[in-house]
Amino acid sequence: MPLRSAGFSLDAELAAKFAKRGFRVYEVPVSYRGRSVREGKKRRFADHVKLWLSVIRFAVVDDIYESRYGHDILHRLSAAHRFNRWMADTIRPWVGEHVLEIGSGMGNLAIQFLPRLQYTATDIDDLHLDYLHSRFGRDERISIARADVTKAEDFVALKDRFDTAICLNVIEHVKDDGAAVRNIFSALRSGGRACLLVPQLPALFGTLDEVLDHQRRYKPADFARLLKGAGFEIERQFSFNRPAVPAWWLNSVILKKKNFDKVQLKIYDSLVWLWRMIDKVLPWPGISTIVIARKP
Repeated sequence: MPLRSAGFSLDAELAAKFAKRGFRVYEVPVSYRGRSVREGKKRRFADHVKLWLSVIRFAVVDDIYESRYGHDILHRLSAAHRFNRWMADTIRPWVGEHVLEIGSGMGNLAIQFLPRLQYTATDIDDLHLDYLHSRFGRDERISIARADVTKAEDFVALKDRFDTAICLNVIEHVKDDGAAVRNIFSALRSGGRACLLVPQLPALFGTLDEVLDHQRRYKPADFARLLKGAGFEIERQFSFNRPAVPAWWLNSVILKKKNFDKVQLKIYDSLVWLWRMIDKVLPWPGISTIVIARKP
């Protein structure tokens, strides 16, 4: 967690960032000796002013993660509950009872699909794994594991165990996407399905992709060819989230922003009911392509 204060205002910074990160806070008794009256009212007044300025500053500024892995962006997206539900509802018809999720992040999708007979959430980031353990650690319906989608050794224990693999917004992050889809294939039983989502339209690649460490944006035909090369049969492939294309192009390609605007994201999430209605009728491809791929 980045800390920017030195001195008395650190209290306010920590409190604000703990709250925004969703930490569980426990009260414990402490011994405390107050300041001497001799220090004077003037100094105490100055400290109070600094404190309240810090409260305002850190209430407005979401400086709660270091930039690595795009944690701050993922944290903002975790608050887009309507959008996460839309994404989950789109693939729900193909999700079975024995599920492997690749790149679970903060559990935004897992919470949409539970309960299941078996749900295994995986990630490679220590912060995300800690978050998942904190969120689901006592839930017997879900197990949490470290698994790098590009490493075959991480999938030995997962081989042929699942009827569904969910991998949304992950494969574009890895350099060896061929190894990634082969490992997902290995984790599925015969007849099992992989529900995959990746960003499409290479012309949209911009600063937001760079901050999120995207290696590429796919052409739909290229992504389908990649899956077929791993042994998958393509059941369905379709565009998803057409309404987001103009906003992504403006923010990432034209304005070259490096984070999602909170107000824009809140407005977008509040209008998801409308986006769901018009998504299939807009005359351009979606920001992502979804593939339902089956293991023969």
